[in-house]
Amino acid sequence: MSEPSPVRTPTLSPLIEQLQSVTEQLAATNNQTAVLQIVLEPAMEALRAIAGAVLLVDSTGELLEMAATRGHEGEAQTIWQNGPIENSMPAGAALARHQSLYFEHPGALVRAFPELEERIGAIAPVATAVLPLFLDRQPLGVIVLDFREPHEFTPEERRFLQTLAAQCGVALGRTQTLAQLRQQVTENEALNAFTRFTEVSTNTTDIRVLIQHAAEVFQATLGDVSVAHYELEDGLWRVKAWSNDITPTFLARMQRGFTPDTPRFAEAVRTRQPVFLPIWDSTLEGLPTDPHYVGLAAYLYPQAEQPTSLISVGFKQALHWTDREEGIVRAVGRSLGLALHRAEQTQQLQEERAGLDAFVAFTERATWITDVLLLARRAVDVLQATLGEVSVAYYQLDEDLWKAQALSEEFAPEVVAVLTAGIPISAPSYAEAVQTREAVFVSGWTADREGVAETESFGAGAFYPCFVDDTPKGLLAMGTQQSRAWTTREQSVFQAIGRSLTLALERSELTQRLTEQRDALELRSQELQVANEELEAFTYSASHDLRTPVRHVMGFAEMTERAIQREQYDKAGKYLETVKQGALRMNSLIDGMLILSRSGRQELRVQPVDLNDLTSQACRDVGNEFAGHPVRWQISDLPKVQGDAGMLQQVMTNLLSNAVKYSSKREVSEVRIWSEDGPSEWTVRVQDNGVGFDPAYAQKLFGIFQRLHSQTVFKGTGVGLATVRRIILKHGGQVSAEGHEGRGATFSFTLPKER
Repeated sequence: MSEPSPVRTPTLSPLIEQLQSVTEQLAATNNQTAVLQIVLEPAMEALRAIAGAVLLVDSTGELLEMAATRGHEGEAQTIWQNGPIENSMPAGAALARHQSLYFEHPGALVRAFPELEERIGAIAPVATAVLPLFLDRQPLGVIVLDFREPHEFTPEERRFLQTLAAQCGVALGRTQTLAQLRQQVTENEALNAFTRFTEVSTNTTDIRVLIQHAAEVFQATLGDVSVAHYELEDGLWRVKAWSNDITPTFLARMQRGFTPDTPRFAEAVRTRQPVFLPIWDSTLEGLPTDPHYVGLAAYLYPQAEQPTSLISVGFKQALHWTDREEGIVRAVGRSLGLALHRAEQTQQLQEERAGLDAFVAFTERATWITDVLLLARRAVDVLQATLGEVSVAYYQLDEDLWKAQALSEEFAPEVVAVLTAGIPISAPSYAEAVQTREAVFVSGWTADREGVAETESFGAGAFYPCFVDDTPKGLLAMGTQQSRAWTTREQSVFQAIGRSLTLALERSELTQRLTEQRDALELRSQELQVANEELEAFTYSASHDLRTPVRHVMGFAEMTERAIQREQYDKAGKYLETVKQGALRMNSLIDGMLILSRSGRQELRVQPVDLNDLTSQACRDVGNEFAGHPVRWQISDLPKVQGDAGMLQQVMTNLLSNAVKYSSKREVSEVRIWSEDGPSEWTVRVQDNGVGFDPAYAQKLFGIFQRLHSQTVFKGTGVGLATVRRIILKHGGQVSAEGHEGRGATFSFTLPKER
């Protein structure tokens, strides 16, 4: 089997870390020059551009002026110069089209703008990116990056540049607005309030604290106002922070939430622009009329495609919106938005780092944990910690069904029932993963197409098959509610987790095989030890037990011969009887050895065996053997086990016969039979009220021809218990004996629950 691919630990994207750093630096500066350098330098460094520049729209709105440059040596002529905004030039075209322009290969820029080099008198770069800057749909300028070599801009690089341009636009607008505010706000109280708000928005992301300071700015600059921050939650706009002047009646209504079609929210979302209403009727919004707010402003924070946050400002006096008032609302709104964006990025970075730590810990555990289900549960947690809102399941193959063994907690009970009952191996996505032996990523997944009971819809699915020795043993799956393409990072993390689970399955399988081999070796060692002991006993018996009847036969045969010669026929008959008894004794010993030998060589025929049936037969056999002797049986319910019925019948018969024989001197033999249920084995015990034995000789009882009582007291060959021991060892169990002289004995054996 080929070695599995090494697990690659995912790292945070350098571009994400670069954005985080830029966001924090922009939040800490109000200077236009600093803003441009903060944006330009990381952009060049991240994409390895040789030069870059920022051109800003002048106050007339008709010209572009060089505001910052880097990498253009001295007075060297470049294509980026001050000039009018024209659609026939790259910068003007980017602003007119409201989109970034990318020229990746030599000649691409000149082919798009044939007059460029001739008009400017400079050579165009090999590759270029032109990024327009906008704020509230107003053009601010462009960022340009030049490259010496061809440069294909990846989707991640394009998102990085567009986000960088958007942040630059917000920061420039903020600096411009701050400059305007400083000119317009002459009262010290207003200036101090805005300064405090700017400092707070730089140092904290607590929306409650920010809203209180924003309210101070509005009240110092615009008069008597109330401020509230809303977030879209479960389909309703709910207030999350508010100024202290809002009455309990108003607050209670705001906390219940507003539907998306409420006018102020709907208009802000539709236009993606601040809403300024000089006259506002609160009753149309479903609010109480006391106190009566005359004017209203609603500012939607500049966020992603689906805005989820909004600030609402209510004015308690008549207000005619001027550029000054609107500028104040925009400036405060933008600062709040920047603080919230920084908070979101910080949280995202912390979550990614937490996910990365969880992934590293998981891969470390995967190198030594052999409990696959334990590792699967950890895999579920790690995928959710690393990738966010995904549902995860780990399956194991049971005949023709994939049955879920570990699930993330958000699954509904009815879904859990379906997944644990099993998914057919023919389900397309599952089958494709097994057939290709590779991870399968489906962007549009439906239960109907998979032939799975319709219990819950998942829009996207991912499946990783875990093979051991060319056999599918497990399958890792994850899904999302919405249909979407899986990102490269998500695919890498998912595949790395899947490979770790496969390694754990391989180790578990190998451990199980080694354990089985070790157990078989131990059993074989025990059997060899017993065989050696029996061989020693046989050698001893051959020189003692078997030799004794032989000597009797030979001796009395000679005596018989002499008696016949002397015509002493009565004596000859007695001597022949002694010869006969010796031969019978020797024959019994030989039969015992043959029985023991067969029990060692005979192959096990393992099947379910009811020990109650075997005990009933053994009682009948013993009753025939000791006919006329009273026996009081106490038999508890015995288990069904896995074993060879014939061999186990011999065990029960031998133990019960032994119990009755050694208690036959009592008026009534008391024999008790019961079982004990252990975690991994059954223990069966046979107790009698017989003569017992000295505990020091307990282990000697199971040796061949080992007897603690003379033949004249209790007849026997000493083979019965040795046969019991050999059969039980062959079944993977153990035998033991407990007793005291004159107080009976208890013989026990164990049988494993699974074979």
